[in-house]
Amino acid sequence: MYAVYILYSRKIDKFYVGSSADVSGRLRRHNNHSKGFTSAGRPWILLYTEEFAEKQEAETREKQLKRWKNRERLEALINKGSEHPASAGWRIGRVVGSIPTSPTEKSSADAGLFCLINIGNLSGKTRDR
Repeated sequence: MYAVYILYSRKIDKFYVGSSADVSGRLRRHNNHSKGFTSAGRPWILLYTEEFAEKQEAETREKQLKRWKNRERLEALINKGSEHPASAGWRIGRVVGSIPTSPTEKSSADAGLFCLINIGNLSGKTRDR
């Protein structure tokens, strides 16, 4: 099983989109051993995941999300579980945290409370734009 994930850094107020077969291990590496972009944002919190059977599907979705370059669209995906209506047959992901609304507010993931909203894949299909 492969997953696309969205991380958030309160320190730099940025999102990071990636994919991995081991999201929890990858998050640990981002927070402990990373170099480059993610090293400046530690600590990162996991806000969202989508699971895929094939690595290529996850990488395609990761590239799609990275092409958005639109914070509001990523926030809508995180807050609602999907950027598209469920009736259109889009894969709905799992929200695992919330975006802090102020620099002093902790996210639900920071507090150790995971808001797991696993609506699942209603149609069994994924689509690309």
